[in-house]
Amino acid sequence: GVDVAVVIDASLSMMAPDATPTRLDNAKNVIRQLRAASPNDRFALVAFAEHSYVLSPLTTDSSAFNMYLTNLDTATVGVRGTSLSDAIKQATTLLQGQRGDSSRVIVLLSDGEDFEPAHDLVAEAKQAADAGITLIMVGFGTERGSPIPIRAPNGGMTMMRDTAGQVVTTYYVPYFLRVAALAGHGIFIPADSSNEAVRIRQVLNTLKPETRTTQTGELFSPRFQWFLLPGLLLLLLDTFIVLRPRRRVLTAAAAAATLTTAACERAPGGAPAARSPRADFASMVMYNRGTDHLARHELQAAI
Repeated sequence: GVDVAVVIDASLSMMAPDATPTRLDNAKNVIRQLRAASPNDRFALVAFAEHSYVLSPLTTDSSAFNMYLTNLDTATVGVRGTSLSDAIKQATTLLQGQRGDSSRVIVLLSDGEDFEPAHDLVAEAKQAADAGITLIMVGFGTERGSPIPIRAPNGGMTMMRDTAGQVVTTYYVPYFLRVAALAGHGIFIPADSSNEAVRIRQVLNTLKPETRTTQTGELFSPRFQWFLLPGLLLLLLDTFIVLRPRRRVLTAAAAAATLTTAACERAPGGAPAARSPRADFASMVMYNRGTDHLARHELQAAI
């Protein structure tokens, strides 16, 4: 297979519904179709707005790649604006850091809105071409434009407005996408095209692949010991905390019962009293009463 860096526009303008349901959802569907048709290729995922971020490195793990793609939204990048040149630069750096002789491709999906000088975009596209990277630019949206729905503070939906309070309209701008493709000797797929994933796959089929050996499998190692030991320690600690106050009560009550028995065995003058069956019975009754109070946690009565 080949190495493909998928670069997707996650700016707020991609939430426009002129490409049902949204431009971003359509771009995601194209990526899923392309990934399903390319089991032997390694894919990386880069999201961008004003700045770009690598969400997934090159991998043949479809489940991991799809997880990052599914969770991608405009909050992922967290900033407004769009910089196509920064996105191409990030993807170029990512692909250049990989070893091997396979062809390298950047597939960039965007509505084309760009808030930077065109010469910056041209420079980065040429840099990618000089590195032997094929550039495929794919457009989304309509030239008639659309408002941008955003979530209101009350939880509902409203339209994005500028500082003057006017509703912002976003437009599909093929100019920048076409300029980048021409500068990078790549391919431009306009927004009104059909079967974008098929057209991208046709381009990939013309590139030089690299033979790889990939081993897949599932390995489940037991890790319960890491949770069992803390659990036992917490259980012992809980037992110690519960029994500690009661142990103090038992000690105090036992001491009181001993003193009571000793008092019953001594005469008022301090000399040992003559033991009698009646005195022994009285001592036993008091001891039993103290034990009974103790069982009901009545410490003062037990003493």
